[in-house]
Formats: sequence, structure tokens, C-alpha cells
Amino acid sequence: ELQSKINELSLELRNVTRHNECLEDELLKTRENRDHLQSTLHDVHQQTDSYQTEIQQLREALHVEKDGSDALATQFKKTSQTLQELQELVAKKDNDLSTAAKKENSLN
Repeated sequence: ELQSKINELSLELRNVTRHNECLEDELLKTRENRDHLQSTLHDVHQQTDSYQTEIQQLREALHVEKDGSDALATQFKKTSQTLQELQELVAKKDNDLSTAAKKENSLN
């Protein structure tokens, strides 16, 4: 009976060890994903800053120049739309990063 209990506990230990290995793999993948998301988010922030600078320059040009304002307004609209899309992407990436961090914390 003691040997049976030892065998049962040994089997349970192997199962727990396998589960732990799976969790460690998942944690590694989560960390890699988080690092990738952080890098992507950094790139998106840089792009957003660039577009914000361009929008500011366009605003100043629109204020100073009345001639050709239709063309500038079209460009401004496109840049503003791109900025909005980038801001939505930043929000999504921020959310993805937060989710990855919560998942990592739950695995720890």
C-alpha cells in the first residue's frame, strides 16, 4: 500500500512538473510578445509624434496662406485621419501590452 501511494505521488509530481514546464513556456512566449508589443508601440508613438508635427506645420500654413487652401485642407484632413488611425492603434497596442502584462503577472 505504501508503494502504491509512492507511485501515485510520483505520477502526480510528474504531472505537476509537466504543467509547470508548460506554464514556463507560456510565460516566455508572453514576455516575448510583450517585448514585441513594446517595440511596436514605441514605433507607433514615434510615427504619431511625426504626424502631430506635420499637422502643426499644416495648421500654421493654413493660417498664413489663404491661396491654395483647398489643397492644404485636403492634405490636413488626410494627415488628421492618419493620426486618428495611429492613435487608435496606439490605444489598441497599449491595451494589448496591458493584457500581456496582466497575463505575465498572473503566471508569476
